Amino acid sequence: MKLVRQFACMRVCYVDARASRLVFGVGGSMAQDGHEPVTGSDRVLLLLALANEARLRRMVAVIADEAEFLSAHGVRSLSKVHDATPYTLRVNGVAHTVAYTPGESNTAMFGGNSNWRGPVWFPMNWLLVESLEYMHQFYGESMSTEWPAGSGVKRSLDDCATDLCSVCAGVCFGAEHVP
Repeated sequence: MKLVRQFACMRVCYVDARASRLVFGVGGSMAQDGHEPVTGSDRVLLLLALANEARLRRMVAVIADEAEFLSAHGVRSLSKVHDATPYTLRVNGVAHTVAYTPGESNTAMFGGNSNWRGPVWFPMNWLLVESLEYMHQFYGESMSTEWPAGSGVKRSLDDCATDLCSVCAGVCFGAEHVP
């Protein structure tokens, strides 16, 4: 969920070009991570994110990995890695384990078979679609990724967002109704 929180905190905004001196420094034109701000005649595009560009690239690569998060039905809420190696946290001598469980839940935690723990959680996918779109709006074609990872096919983040949106819509409406 830490990965999702970092994406969910991402926003793109425009500010007046005169205010950009406050963000980039007097006379400066580079963002702190070295990325050129996108400018219009009277505005500057800023990305407000908890992660810098290098970390964003690593997160997108993990999300796009079918052995981790990407599935045929959207992005999983828990990495498939935990199917083979469940995560265990020990608190006061008591072990609490979270394992990848596709389909029906096998625990009474969080109300038993609650819908939030399913293999694909739709609201989380929506946050990822939005975040990929924000990232594309800011980075443009300079940031692309293999989607899915290992496919050898580089795609823009906007294309990845569109693909993820189509997959999620296909789950709800049937693939035959999604363009």
